[in-house]
Amino acid sequence: MSTVDLVLLHSPLVGPGFWRPVSEVLQARWRCWLPAVANDGELVSWRDWPSAAIAELSIAPGAIVVGHSAAGFLLPSVAHLLNASGLVFVDALIPPDSGFVPPADPEFLQFVRRMPSEDGLLPRWSRWWGEGAIERLIGDAQVYERFERDLPRLPVAWFNDRLEIPPWRHLGAGYLATSERFAPSARDAQTRGWPVLTLTGTHLHPFVAPRDTASALSDIIRSITSHRP
Repeated sequence: MSTVDLVLLHSPLVGPGFWRPVSEVLQARWRCWLPAVANDGELVSWRDWPSAAIAELSIAPGAIVVGHSAAGFLLPSVAHLLNASGLVFVDALIPPDSGFVPPADPEFLQFVRRMPSEDGLLPRWSRWWGEGAIERLIGDAQVYERFERDLPRLPVAWFNDRLEIPPWRHLGAGYLATSERFAPSARDAQTRGWPVLTLTGTHLHPFVAPRDTASALSDIIRSITSHRP
């Protein structure tokens, strides 16, 4: 079994259980860590998310950090704090080389700020896309109920924050696309010479198709680690 540690980072918009189905498959080959950020506690700010994610991890240098969706912007900071050797973006935007980033791109931030809120709190992420849309993607009512129960209620003001990007282009990186929305990011990754795979699915593919996702991630991770000095 490989001794490489994998840190599977969930988006702040969903819950810490998002990566659990994939980790159960990957554990046959890799050591997997699932940071449970903001679980049964106060919501962590965007700028503090990386430090909160690694607070209880004890990992040797050289880990691979995997991030889904909004967690893509967090990967450089988490990698820096862990002294990681590689990153894998899963259906995520690729962050800039430096500077400050908000929790989402400008178009998505406009969408969030137009959304009705209750006492300053947004609905759970599963309710952002129309009645029953996410439940249909998941397909199982009981699994959907567990998924939704894990989701935070984010304040609108939570998005008024920025995180500084540390240097990260020296790290090995790969990209896994699972929905058409992130096809431009996958093409960007290809131009950078990264290993890139595309699965036919939805943004929730890691959660609903863990074996398919785990197989693709394993291929990307092997490609990254095989090129390490």
